[in-house]
Amino acid sequence: LPPERRQTLGPVTANLGGLVQITASPWERVAPAALTHLYLTMGCASKPGPEQDLGAGALRALWRQHLKLPTTDSESLDLTDYQRFRGCSPPVLIQIQTTRSCGDCMAAPKSKSLDVISAVIGSDDAEVKSTARALAEKLTPKDGGDFSRDIIDGVAAGADDAADRVRKTIDALLTFPFFGGEKLVWLKDANFLGDSVTGRAAAVQEALEELTALLGKGVPDGIRFLLSGSDVDKRRSFYKSLQKLCKVTVCDKLDTSKAGWEEAAMDIAKDIASACGTSIGEDALELLAIRTGGDRRTIQSEIEKLSLYLGEDKRTVTRADVDLIVPMTGSAGIFELGNALAARDTKRSLDLLAQLFQDQESPIGIMLVAIVPTFRNLLAVKDLMDRHKLSRPAQPFFFSKTLEKLSDEAKEHLPRKKDGTVNAYSLGIAAQQAHRYSVAELRTAQRLVLEANIALVSSAKEPKGVLQQLIVRLTVA
Repeated sequence: LPPERRQTLGPVTANLGGLVQITASPWERVAPAALTHLYLTMGCASKPGPEQDLGAGALRALWRQHLKLPTTDSESLDLTDYQRFRGCSPPVLIQIQTTRSCGDCMAAPKSKSLDVISAVIGSDDAEVKSTARALAEKLTPKDGGDFSRDIIDGVAAGADDAADRVRKTIDALLTFPFFGGEKLVWLKDANFLGDSVTGRAAAVQEALEELTALLGKGVPDGIRFLLSGSDVDKRRSFYKSLQKLCKVTVCDKLDTSKAGWEEAAMDIAKDIASACGTSIGEDALELLAIRTGGDRRTIQSEIEKLSLYLGEDKRTVTRADVDLIVPMTGSAGIFELGNALAARDTKRSLDLLAQLFQDQESPIGIMLVAIVPTFRNLLAVKDLMDRHKLSRPAQPFFFSKTLEKLSDEAKEHLPRKKDGTVNAYSLGIAAQQAHRYSVAELRTAQRLVLEANIALVSSAKEPKGVLQQLIVRLTVA
C-alpha cells in the first residue's frame, strides 16, 4: 500500500498463516466466522493468533478498500484470490484504520470476574491436583473438543524454562478459541511459585509480573484461566495479587506443630468418610485423625482399608477397629501417650513409651510434647471446673462452648495457641479425664515432672528408666 494509506493504531498483530498480517487496535471483533472461513479457504494449518476474531463486515470492508476484491455475500475467498495471496512474497502487510464507532466492529470485552480466573495452590500436593482436576472439568466448555482447553505444563526444569512456560500461558490467554465460543487456559502443576532457586530467579519474577498485569487488565471475554501449583511462597507479590484478582483455593497440609490441629484433622476425616459412605464413631474418628497425622492421602487410604475390613457389615467403625487396622506413627504415639496418662492408664502408658523408644523418639521430646502439656492442661482445667462448677464434656470439642460462657478474666491463665486463642480441643480432652486426679495430685505431678526433666538434661541416668519411673509415680493412685 502507498505510505499515505498506511494507518497504524497499535502494536497488535495477527499472522494469517504467514500470508497476510493485519495490524489493528483496539482488538476489533464481531463474529469469528469470517476469519475462520479465511483460514480454511487459504489452507492454513496453524492455529489462529489472538486477533483472529474479526467480523464479516470488517473483512468485506478490508477486501473492498485495500485488496480491491469483489464484494459478495460470501465470507470466503475464491481460488483466484487464494492464488493471489500465495503469490505474495514477502507476506503482504495490511495496516487498516479501525474505530470503536465502526458499525460491524467493537472492542473485545474483557472480564475481571472471579468466576473466570481461578487458582488452586497449597502444600498438599495430592489435594491440589484433585481439586484442580475437578475445577478444570467444571470450567471447560461443554462439547468444545480439543480447542476448548489449552493446558500448559507448569513443571519447569529451570528459571528460563519456567519463564517460557509463563509466557506461553500469556500467549494462550490472548488467543481466542479457533471456532469462537469459550476456552479454558490451565497452567498446570506449576513448580516455580515457591521459595526456591527457580522461584526467586529474576526471569521468573518478571514473567509472573507480566502475567499479573494481564490478569489485572482482564482476560478477553470467553477465556477462562486456571492456575494450579504447590509450595507457593505466600510472602511474594504474585500470591498477594492472585488473592485480589481471582478466586484462590488453598489446599495446605495440617501443621501438626500447632495446637488444635487434631480438630481440623477430624473434620478432614469426617468429610472423607462421608464421601466414601463410611460411618465412623466420634472416638474412632479422633483416633483415626491422630494416627494419620491429618494427612489427607493417608486418611483416604485408611478409610478405604476400614471399609474393606467391614465388608458387607455396614456398622459404624469403632475405636477398636481403628486401633486394629490403622498403624500408629511416632507423632500419633506421643499424642496417645498423653491421652493414656490423662486416663491414668499405667500399663498402656508404659507400652506406648516402649513403642516410642523403639521408634527412636527423643526422650526430651516425649517429655516436652506428651507429658508436660498433659499435666499442665489437667491442672488448669481441674482448677477451672472446680471454681466454676463445670460439668465434664461428652466429647472434647464440646468444651469450647463451655469456655465461651466464661469471662475473659476466668480464662486468662489457660494455655494458648500460637495465634493467642485458647486451645479448646486439648483442654476438652483434659476436661474429660480431670475427674481422675485431685488438685493436690496434679500439683505434686508438676513437681515430679520438673525433677524428671532436670534428670534428663543434667544427670547420667538412663532416659528410659527416668521416664518409666515418672509414669508410674504419676499414674498409680
